[in-house]
Amino acid sequence: MGFFDRVRGTVEEAGKNITTVASDNIEIVKCNSAIRACDAKISEIYTEIGERYYKSDEDVTKEEFSDLFKKIQNQENEKDGLKKKLQDLKGVEICSSCGREVSRGSKFCKWCGSPVEAKKASNSGMVCPKCHAALNGNEIFCGECGTKIEWPEEDD
Repeated sequence: MGFFDRVRGTVEEAGKNITTVASDNIEIVKCNSAIRACDAKISEIYTEIGERYYKSDEDVTKEEFSDLFKKIQNQENEKDGLKKKLQDLKGVEICSSCGREVSRGSKFCKWCGSPVEAKKASNSGMVCPKCHAALNGNEIFCGECGTKIEWPEEDD
């Protein structure tokens, strides 16, 4: 019976792998769809800005559009989070030189040959200066409140 047990174990493991890959692919499709939805919302907001500006009778200041600018920033933050999730699902990073996807852990970009920058260590012990959420060390904006993070320059 050992042979059949090994075959059954192999088949079960393959089934689990297929299920995981299918689940990841579904999440990838959902993320891509959500990114397209964010882009559509941003486009609608830009249209609303244009309509408000066009219909205004007097000189308009940027402050009068601050509510719409905030909506755009919120959509951009959501897109950034979705793109990060996509990278995690696919096991890739984005090359800082050419902007294309590179397998995580690669030392050089397979598209342009540039060295892939090593990520700062996660769990940096730093927190957002505004909301005090924990930071990993590689954020540009806080994932909780959207505050731009200014990292100190590293000495080489």
